[in-house]
Amino acid sequence: MTSKRRPPRSPVAPRQPTPPGAVSGGDQPLHRRTVSLTVALVAILATTVVAALPWLLSPAVPGPPVPPADPMVARAIDAAQGRVRVEPRSAAAWGELGLLLEAHGHGPEAGRCFRRAASLDPTGWRWPFCAAASLGETAPAEAAALVREAIARDPAAPWPRLVRGEWLASLGRLEEARTEFEELLARHPDHARGRLALSRVHVALGDFAAAAALLEPLSADPRSRRAAGELAALVAARRGDAAVARDLAAAAARLPADLPWPPDPLAAELPARRVGRESRIRQVALLEAAGDTRAADLLTQRVEQEHPEVFHFIEGRMQLARGDPVAAEGALRRALDLDRESVDVRVQLALSLFKQGRLADAAAVLREGLSFEPGHGPSWLELGRCLRATDPAAARAALEMAVATMPASAEARAELERSEADGH
Repeated sequence: MTSKRRPPRSPVAPRQPTPPGAVSGGDQPLHRRTVSLTVALVAILATTVVAALPWLLSPAVPGPPVPPADPMVARAIDAAQGRVRVEPRSAAAWGELGLLLEAHGHGPEAGRCFRRAASLDPTGWRWPFCAAASLGETAPAEAAALVREAIARDPAAPWPRLVRGEWLASLGRLEEARTEFEELLARHPDHARGRLALSRVHVALGDFAAAAALLEPLSADPRSRRAAGELAALVAARRGDAAVARDLAAAAARLPADLPWPPDPLAAELPARRVGRESRIRQVALLEAAGDTRAADLLTQRVEQEHPEVFHFIEGRMQLARGDPVAAEGALRRALDLDRESVDVRVQLALSLFKQGRLADAAAVLREGLSFEPGHGPSWLELGRCLRATDPAAARAALEMAVATMPASAEARAELERSEADGH
């Protein structure tokens, strides 16, 4: 067998080494893929940073210092905080979180939200007003300074000037308060609350003629006629005419209670934001007031299952409204057994005792509550009312504490004025 010879191979040139820094032909596709991947990662990272930049630069989102015990409240606040994180440049989102926090008793955190909303919406007076109003009860000096921004944004808006004047008056800065009220009445001459407030300032400044002139148109206003009559009695007493003061005070006492003033723009927005057990209490009260007893009963049954202490509290308030203070006392004592440190329950319990004529027992309940919360203004107010007939000096001291702890409360100031007009 003849063997076949293979053709000789063509000579192959030896592979030359790749110079330093050069890329070999076989490595070029891998290198291009690496560069492309790097560029893509950098682009993705840059896009992510740009998208997140507003959130990263925005201030920390305020929230309750302690997680709410009520899960419904916790969920509502979480949702509002989430919206702020998604829309950190939205004044509405910040303002809504502020309203929700304010509605559930977190004033400092709410104030930070309102100030942020005001900075994002530099045109309207709503958010700077809310920032100031959230401090009005506890820090009227700071509130009076803050609300100037709302006045500057809309000098004709009545609410900012009115509350600033009231806060200044509560601080004893009477000339500043007088200027604010006069500016308010120059723009809104028929503003009854402003007229009454300015009259009080004139009384404090000793200008009794100006005070009396302001009171005359208020006698026909159902929101101010009794307060105006009591202030007229005080003016007469300050002028030294005791007989006229007694007659005016007696005439004012025969008048029905003044209708409440409308809530300020911040307070008006809070009921719709309240959730959880506090909201339940208010919903039941509103249904009862509207005469919808069936809906109130159904809601009360739900409250009994969810919050038994709130159920007894609501029952006690209902019994008081129905004119049965004995039944109210029983319900409120059951509520107190479940929530021993509640000052709100104690205030209602004291009212039930007061209506039974047990003034000493009512005062003792209020003092016990004040041992838990010494700055609770409503307790001081009710204590002053309890003591008026038996210990006028202690009553006046309690009412002075009510005004000190609630300097913007017209009700507390009116009670103190009434005590003074009575010669106590």
